[in-house]
Amino acid sequence: MVPHAPISNERAVDLSKQSFDSRFDECKRFWKEKLDNAAQISVPEPRINEMIHAGLLQLDMITYGMDPDGTLAPTIGIYSPIGTESSPIIQFYNSMGLPDIAAGLLMFFLEKQHDDGMIQNFGGYMVETGAALWSMGEYYRYTRDKEW
Repeated sequence: MVPHAPISNERAVDLSKQSFDSRFDECKRFWKEKLDNAAQISVPEPRINEMIHAGLLQLDMITYGMDPDGTLAPTIGIYSPIGTESSPIIQFYNSMGLPDIAAGLLMFFLEKQHDDGMIQNFGGYMVETGAALWSMGEYYRYTRDKEW
């Protein structure tokens, strides 16, 4: 109901004409649809269920790209994805029945692969190739997608 940054008077007038309840319902539908497309996991403890859902939606917000087609970037912070830190993100997408997104995340590392086969996004960081290959193996274990 209150903009997070200063806006022009014209923009404020335009926003004031919109229904907060309508926009709120639109927002809830958007995020619920994201959850509806994923695997449904239910445990007896409501807090754990909420954490699973919140975790998936958090990952959606830090996964950059046009999902599920094309390359996606599984980020953790303000820097480029790193194989070791991105692996749990990729595994969670796989676990939640979203292999298309997991494949797009893996493509980030394949597209950054050097001519000698090494996968490295940061100079001197030597563990990315192994982490990316392990994640690709896990992707295959989940999907059995030989063509990919």
